[in-house]
Amino acid sequence: AGRQTITFRPLARLSVNNMKRKAPSGQRRVSVLAFEKKGFQLTRNLPTLIDAFLAAAGAACSIVFLQMLGDAMHIPVYGSFLVSSALKLFMNIKPPSMKAFYQGTVFAIFAGTTLRFYRDTMGSHSNLVILFVCMIFFKLSGGIWGGAMSLTTFYAVESGDWDSFQDLPIRYIFFPWLSGHALLYASASALSVVRLRVRHHLFARQYFLVKETLVDSLSGDLRDEKLREAFDRFDTSGDGCLDVDEFRIALRSLLGVDLSLEDSQAILDMVDIDGNGILNFEDFSASVDGLLIRS
Repeated sequence: AGRQTITFRPLARLSVNNMKRKAPSGQRRVSVLAFEKKGFQLTRNLPTLIDAFLAAAGAACSIVFLQMLGDAMHIPVYGSFLVSSALKLFMNIKPPSMKAFYQGTVFAIFAGTTLRFYRDTMGSHSNLVILFVCMIFFKLSGGIWGGAMSLTTFYAVESGDWDSFQDLPIRYIFFPWLSGHALLYASASALSVVRLRVRHHLFARQYFLVKETLVDSLSGDLRDEKLREAFDRFDTSGDGCLDVDEFRIALRSLLGVDLSLEDSQAILDMVDIDGNGILNFEDFSASVDGLLIRS
């Protein structure tokens, strides 16, 4: 009793003429950027297109910056392996865990120095042997870091003349391997803040919301507590995440929004920060914020 509801209208289903009209009095207007042309829904694809551009531009600019920094300071902070690492770090809005990087680094040093003593035996097939060994390691460890193969190759065949572990060229590990990755990770983390804000802004501009809901009237710890209760209640699998079906039911209960499965999937994709197809609590809270942002 007394529960407030909201009216939801996805703009992708409105005609161009309807979209030109101003939002009725009392409504919060959130977008006029949607239209359909030959089945192509710009509204649904625009956040992904813009995020892809930001990711690509951020990765390219970061690589160029590392090259310029190394030339200016005469410190090797760039290596060709950073290109593949940039792809992994900038692919999703939030940079991935560095666990695979640390594991790959340790493995590459060990495998590279070990294979070095068999370089004469490997001959021209050294790259195939390194690929074979690295693939087995990535499969068993469950984490893939492509740059680790480059580090393995360096120690196995490209690191100059040395014949014992005491002569291991340690400097390469710090410059450019660790330093380059640290700067690249910092750049990806900084850009993720901008990408997240842009994504939420574009997401919020795609809907008309009518009236304030109970959640919108709350603030601070009380609001977070209510969202957490709703999240836990609809996490029927108990895995700490919501899939699209659970997310759809949660929005219906929490905001009074009855979305189709397709619309629910579209919203989930927009706020899924790490790109794994499910929402943790932070993603879920962000999706509610996006629906309730005031214009």
